[in-house]
Amino acid sequence: MLPTLIDALDVRRRELQVNPVLLDLAARLERFVEPLLEGELYIPRHKALLSRDGGVCETDGSRLVFDPQSPELYRCPRCNRSHVGRRHHRAWVWRYHIWLSERAIHLALLGALKQDHFLLDRAQRILEGYAVQYRDFPNSDNVLGPTRLFFSTYLESIWLAQLIFAGLMLRTEREKSAASMPKFDKMVKESAGIIVQFDEGWSNRQVWNNAALIAAGLWLGGGALSSARERNGGTNRIFHKLLAHGLDGPHGVCPQLVSAVTDEGLWYEGENYHFFALRGFLFAAELLRLIGVDVYGDDGPRDRLRDMFVAPLRTLFPDLTLPARGDSPYGVSVLQPRFAELWEVGWARTGDPRLESLLAGLYSSDVASGNDAGFSEMAEQEQNRPAQRLSRGLLGWKTLLLSKPEAPRSGNGKWKIGSTLLPQAGVAVLRNGPDRYVSVECGGRAGGHGHPDLLHLTLFAERALLMDFGTASYVTPSLFWYRSTLAHNAPSISGEDQKSRRGWCAAIDQKGRWGWCKAVAEDVLGAGASAVRTIVAGPRCVLDIVDVECSDDVTVDLPVHLLDPMWVSMESWLRIRDASGTEDNTPGDIFELKVTGDLRLDGSCSTTFLAMREGEQLLVSEQPGPPDDQFADGKPMAYLVRRARGQGRWIQCFGTKSDEMVGIRLSRNSISVEYGDGTSDSVTIKEESCRVVDCDGEIHRMGGARRKPEWAPPPKVRKRTIFCPMLARKPSPNDWETAVPKSAVVRLGAGHYRRSETPYGAGRPFSARTAVFAVGSELCFGIRVVKKGVFFRKADAKDPALDNEPPDIHSDGVQCYVGGEEGGGSMPWRGYLLVPVPDSDSVRVASVAGAAGKTSEVAASWVGTPDGFSILVAIDLGSQVQRGQRISLNIVVNEMYSGRERRAGQLALSGGGWVYLRGDREHPESAIVAEVS
Repeated sequence: MLPTLIDALDVRRRELQVNPVLLDLAARLERFVEPLLEGELYIPRHKALLSRDGGVCETDGSRLVFDPQSPELYRCPRCNRSHVGRRHHRAWVWRYHIWLSERAIHLALLGALKQDHFLLDRAQRILEGYAVQYRDFPNSDNVLGPTRLFFSTYLESIWLAQLIFAGLMLRTEREKSAASMPKFDKMVKESAGIIVQFDEGWSNRQVWNNAALIAAGLWLGGGALSSARERNGGTNRIFHKLLAHGLDGPHGVCPQLVSAVTDEGLWYEGENYHFFALRGFLFAAELLRLIGVDVYGDDGPRDRLRDMFVAPLRTLFPDLTLPARGDSPYGVSVLQPRFAELWEVGWARTGDPRLESLLAGLYSSDVASGNDAGFSEMAEQEQNRPAQRLSRGLLGWKTLLLSKPEAPRSGNGKWKIGSTLLPQAGVAVLRNGPDRYVSVECGGRAGGHGHPDLLHLTLFAERALLMDFGTASYVTPSLFWYRSTLAHNAPSISGEDQKSRRGWCAAIDQKGRWGWCKAVAEDVLGAGASAVRTIVAGPRCVLDIVDVECSDDVTVDLPVHLLDPMWVSMESWLRIRDASGTEDNTPGDIFELKVTGDLRLDGSCSTTFLAMREGEQLLVSEQPGPPDDQFADGKPMAYLVRRARGQGRWIQCFGTKSDEMVGIRLSRNSISVEYGDGTSDSVTIKEESCRVVDCDGEIHRMGGARRKPEWAPPPKVRKRTIFCPMLARKPSPNDWETAVPKSAVVRLGAGHYRRSETPYGAGRPFSARTAVFAVGSELCFGIRVVKKGVFFRKADAKDPALDNEPPDIHSDGVQCYVGGEEGGGSMPWRGYLLVPVPDSDSVRVASVAGAAGKTSEVAASWVGTPDGFSILVAIDLGSQVQRGQRISLNIVVNEMYSGRERRAGQLALSGGGWVYLRGDREHPESAIVAEVS
């Protein structure tokens, strides 16, 4: 029988009397809540806003420091400049609401442990204060799902879950007064009703939605003082409904643990989202324990949840930083209190000796002490901090309430991580020394935050040499650079991202200080075009071989993003000699050399040799390097692109010891790496094995071949088809409906609506009639929009800078997309955003970022109607449209009203749902098919 919250508080209250570490931690948290003990409680009245400039230094792009006591003045951590303004304030309130809800937990927990009614009163005032003001916040202008205080549902979920957890502790200590908060009850019910609407599927954010629904069920069902088995009858219907949705719903806690966590224990969206999801699971698990449900002990998800505490350590760098795979921040150290606290609770709940050893190692790590940021820390809204010396006394409320009273010991041996393969996560790691790390991306389930980075190479040898940069801010244009294949050490068609995620590790093995790995990427350069990357890692070098199989008309790029500790500038780090020995010391932003033979790149700390392919070109360019720890773009950094046509082999060898490697020599069957002391390592690679004769004459034979996965064939999705008639002439925007057959007209309504917050029909009338027809070489889109109160954004209106979407997305208007023919056509996917220009018949046209469309291909005009507007868009396909063609396309109608900051919704020919940041980036996979006849 699991202990109730009353039992847990009683036990911890007794332990506080004899445990000095817990007592000091309680005193520290009490100091942090002192500013909340006097005066009026401050609850901001503005809704939070996500924008490109709010909460960001306009000079260097760093995220401004969050100070909960400074709602009007905001400091940059890099340049120390102070900022003011409403946009900064609305970014600040996002974090303040989360911070204040967590302080309600601090006050309630301290009040319960100390049996201090004044602290309990202050906690209750936070809950009641929000209850009074909740409906003053508008459920509008949202980014990801409905919410009142924030811009995305998951943030409201964190906020609500924390307030309810504080309320549950209040209820244990003062049943009468805490049970009599009717306004808070009403707020919980309404907030839960908002959250339950927005099911985010397998997203990490849905974990927090589940936690909030479980918390709301507990509160509205009467609290957590009795077992779930005692709850029955109609009075607790809402408890059972919310609990069932959060725990066992289609994407509840248990289904997510089974389907969104790999067999290796890693969250499918990568290490960064793993920790955010794990925090949500932990919060939900603690709530469920209060009603006798032990998620750690359930036969289904038990092992997955237990393994989630350990799984990310398998890819950890030697310097205790996390790899920035996918949409992850760069250079995040686990030597931060937020990680130690997570593992403290994991150790308390699972008893895993690996976690005890890990914690002991973290607490004994020889790093400098840092500032105690506990006053402004938010446990669930992660903030990146520099690595610092850790202790249990620097942790938070979970440690105070949930951790083991005894300190972790390292008596069971030091935590060790060796070479590893995580096939479902899609990463192979070679570790052939305490400071050596080589990894290759080899497939796996990329999720919504994955990058097109198959075969990306990461190399750490005493320091970072080749890295994945992750991403900086999600709302700045640099996001598109960091998400591109070109930003990774991975091959792709020149000027394009990779075409496939289908990859696997074909071999991995290690013998002593030598290891090898072979990764295969199928169709990565287009259908039937593949690449293979083979890595051989030794004590003094890493040999890298990339084999490409594609047709001669395909040009392939292989970027090489070499780092040094200072991110040295292009002019000083690159020195190139061509085959004739002529030296070129004046590289520009982009230049090109055609060379044969070997090319040597001398960095400040290491040497790299490239064996050139026939006809290979070398290009040097400059783009942002690794982002900083405040999510600002990295400093401009030079990188190399190796470019060649058709199939062939690239060879490069990275020295891992300064000035030791002096050259490489190629023969028919082997590659020799030569060193300054006259010795060499000889490497022979076969299909399923690798043989190394090292510089001491010792032979290392490595195998570890693995079978190709048996992938299930992709499901055959029959795309929806519409009728596309051919017309002799192009009609006007006013009469296109009479010019096409009635069977060609498609009505867009409730089933096509994507909403930001309110359901279709809850707002003003909004519908459309559309048709697609061909005239000569043009594919035409006729769209008649029925909408009361048309709002067209003016061309000279100020950019709202809300996200990475163009400002015209927040306007009435349309988007038209057209792509390749069904069945293997080569027509590129084109996209256009169109906004009618008032007081004229002209239309403002912009090409969609990431699509191939050019505005010169588009002719458009419009006319106002009594109930909206009608627009005709003609896209020149470059060749005569033929009967029988099947052309992929999509139409999106944007909905906007005066007084709003963001679009209200969209009508999409391909189907409805939520706007979900789709904006103007419709994917060809969601397209429907127009059949020309």
